[in-house]
Amino acid sequence: MKRIIKFLLVCSTVLGVGGMGILVGCSALPDLTLPLRPTATPPPIPMSPTPSPTATPVTALTPTPGPVTLDLWVPDFLNPYDEGPVAAVLNEQLATFTATHSDIQVRVTMKKDTGPGGLYDLLSTAAGVAPAVVPDLIVLNQHDLRAAATEGLLQPMDDYLTADAGYFDPVLDAVRVSEAFWAFPYVARANQMAYREDITTTAPLSWTAVLTPGHRLLLPTTPTDGLGGDTLLAIYMGSGGRVLDTGGQATLERAHLERVYGFFWDLQQAGLLDADRVLALSTLSACWDSYQEGYADLIPVPIARFWLEPLEDALPSWAPTEDGAPITVVHTWGLAITTQEPVRRDAALTLARWLVAGQQMADLTRAAQLVPTHVQAVDRWSLLPEGSTFLKALLSAGVPALPPAVDAPVRRALQAGLTVLLQQDVDSPAAAASYALTVLRR
Repeated sequence: MKRIIKFLLVCSTVLGVGGMGILVGCSALPDLTLPLRPTATPPPIPMSPTPSPTATPVTALTPTPGPVTLDLWVPDFLNPYDEGPVAAVLNEQLATFTATHSDIQVRVTMKKDTGPGGLYDLLSTAAGVAPAVVPDLIVLNQHDLRAAATEGLLQPMDDYLTADAGYFDPVLDAVRVSEAFWAFPYVARANQMAYREDITTTAPLSWTAVLTPGHRLLLPTTPTDGLGGDTLLAIYMGSGGRVLDTGGQATLERAHLERVYGFFWDLQQAGLLDADRVLALSTLSACWDSYQEGYADLIPVPIARFWLEPLEDALPSWAPTEDGAPITVVHTWGLAITTQEPVRRDAALTLARWLVAGQQMADLTRAAQLVPTHVQAVDRWSLLPEGSTFLKALLSAGVPALPPAVDAPVRRALQAGLTVLLQQDVDSPAAAASYALTVLRR
């Protein structure tokens, strides 16, 4: 006889590893007021039925011999303990899951996203000294996921995830290591541009389309860590500039640097880039505020903020590139399975498929102001057709975030060259490019 599904929140320390846990499956489900329009739950995202010769087969969706309590570790930006919309949506999803899978309970533990004491740090430590506290599923950023897969801490997903499953290419690249998939792409972050429609209704996608109508551009150029932002990186990469040499080391190409800095030089000369103002901006939020105050016509903005907190006079664009090609840098978090025990793996796979299905992903990304990783979830954001088309095109053309060992030196050099140009410490784009290359080689 199936037991009555209950819902209980408990806070606990997990056997000395740290973090807080929510056990879903134990007291009456409270009323939760969700900020999202309820819609029907879609079927699971199709997965490949073809077994991989390197993966241990899972007998999926078979009845379990008894109750299973799965441990799910999530990053702090998916905090299930606060009183905001993220916690409400995630807890409701897990409660609905346990209500329809009576032999599976879910215990959620929140930890730091990365760094010491973070998800990967504790996972790798526990795997060696306290395997009993290793979670069954874990949400990892793409860089920590790569490290965990390389160390053999994750289970391969090639049996259940294929390149044609409807995920955007950059998020698939983010969960692929050595040509194998190691997680379901779950949520992402990425930026786009917003421009003022009273300047022109033609999107300023290229440098010419920015300069000719006269769009005043703002972007953060004084980051607290000294690293150029995603928009600057996207402008460089989207215009053909390489960031990796043949040996996998950080690189920048002089010709592309000169053209990128030439674009900013032309903006300054045309009075479309206020150096004093942009040198005082360190965040995207500051750009957003300046836009609302009328100091700019074209700014970078997080994708979720643009579509979920729209301004009446703002239209969508992407980081301007030399020929107008779409580009955005996509930061991905994957939902990975760690347990090797067959019954638990079966249950974990069932839960993972539920969480990444279109409606669940759409609801969670809206609540957390993140970006969907799947086409079906974008469709369920309930955008107008032209908005959905734009977002799919941009995410499809995105690039995965760079590995940390490459990312930091590339961003630092890009920003250094732009800073000396804006401060007029150099007298040409070529000189700014030379300075950026000098910083890269340090």
